Amino acid sequence: MLRSKAVQETHLDTHKNPLDSVLPPHTVMERTSLSRTTLWRLVKKGEFPPSVKLSPGRVGWSARAVSDWINAKTGVAA
Repeated sequence: MLRSKAVQETHLDTHKNPLDSVLPPHTVMERTSLSRTTLWRLVKKGEFPPSVKLSPGRVGWSARAVSDWINAKTGVAA
């Protein structure tokens, strides 16, 4: 099956800049040191970036949004 040019470019751009990728929950938990429960609690309270629904049973987070959140919490400039 052939992909459209826009899809191909988006796919390629993600590989060029890893901050434009989508992180699965286990990677977000690893990078933030948050438990699954705390992660979802913070999302629900609006204190953590919202997840992106990738399919009916799969979610992820923007790597850029997670990185920005970590930088804001640690006081590191982006």
